[in-house]
Amino acid sequence: MKIVLFVTGLQLGGAETQVADLARGFLARGHDVTLISLTGPCAIALPTSPQFTLVELKAGKSPGSLIGALFRFAAYLRAWRPDVVHAHMVHANLMARVARWFAPVSVLVTSAHSRNEGGRARMLAYRLTDRWTDLTTNVSDDAVAEFVAQRAAPATRIVSMPNGIDTGRYRPDAQARAAWRNASNALPDVLPDADAPIVFAAGRMVEAKDYPTLIDAFAHVANAMPEARLFIAGEGPLRTSVQARVDARGLAHAVTLLGRRNDIAQWMQAADVYVMSSAWEGLPLVVGEAMASGLPVVSTDCGGVRELLGDAGQAAEHDGPHGGAHNALVPVGDAQALGDALLRQLRAGPEARRALGTANRERIVTHFSLDAIVTRWLDTYVRLATQRHTSH
Repeated sequence: MKIVLFVTGLQLGGAETQVADLARGFLARGHDVTLISLTGPCAIALPTSPQFTLVELKAGKSPGSLIGALFRFAAYLRAWRPDVVHAHMVHANLMARVARWFAPVSVLVTSAHSRNEGGRARMLAYRLTDRWTDLTTNVSDDAVAEFVAQRAAPATRIVSMPNGIDTGRYRPDAQARAAWRNASNALPDVLPDADAPIVFAAGRMVEAKDYPTLIDAFAHVANAMPEARLFIAGEGPLRTSVQARVDARGLAHAVTLLGRRNDIAQWMQAADVYVMSSAWEGLPLVVGEAMASGLPVVSTDCGGVRELLGDAGQAAEHDGPHGGAHNALVPVGDAQALGDALLRQLRAGPEARRALGTANRERIVTHFSLDAIVTRWLDTYVRLATQRHTSH
């Protein structure tokens, strides 16, 4: 099968990482994959295979640049004639739909990756172009319901398809954990000792991640547990303001902003708890990666987090077995509840956290492994192609 994956950009992010992982999965099954990026440059690791091609349209933000990119995209589709075009994120989704007017596309799937893909104008654009795609997907039941509520897609033409987690890359490793914690070049000098409690978070420094709430929550943690440390991996426009909040709360010794990292899997192996403070999400890939890494999760109750956690996701105010070693969901924006949940998790002890982490990994392997999601996508492509062939 010849598959085109069309994405808005290839910066570090959950959606972009998922597209690269899908490309690897399709290539491993023997399919030809072209990854087309609307903008540039590429900041993530891509597959290396003779069956893989990268095309960068390098569009700017001006209407003229976008129109030029549209016609280059359509010309490529006419020349390569793929069996499937699968677009990801709002700009690529809309452009792929319009491109169908200029190039034959046997099957077109357009995938959103969040319950919040922009304001009313974007939702209207989705609604007006819906007839030009064969299927719209979003990454969680929550995000699908939001799209239907905003009339971005009719309920009969949008389905939930979760992100797939690379359970080979993200996995617990006791030896790697020990080596990472003891390596002077891996952890900054702020770690008091190799056994100090580490809370880890990863994600771009943008409004959706609500890092101010996380910083305020960790001030509560640091006051009660001075040896605890928080590391946040991620870059973005709000980094300066997040650092200012760290400094204002007197947490420079306890909170480290790591910037952009390519070693998230190693940080998860070294950590004790994964935390997410987001105000909104789709199905956060990073939470699934943390679960696959055997980490307990403390998160705001947003987007599809509850779907990832399943029965293991509990409200923070309820004590679970093992003296509080359970995944915790707290209200969005509630720094006190987030801090309390982190403290409960850290005080539960390593054995209780390890037992919870094992259950978390089993859930991801069973329901959200990349291999399972690749199979679901390929089955979807075949089903849509059969429907189109039958209808014609």
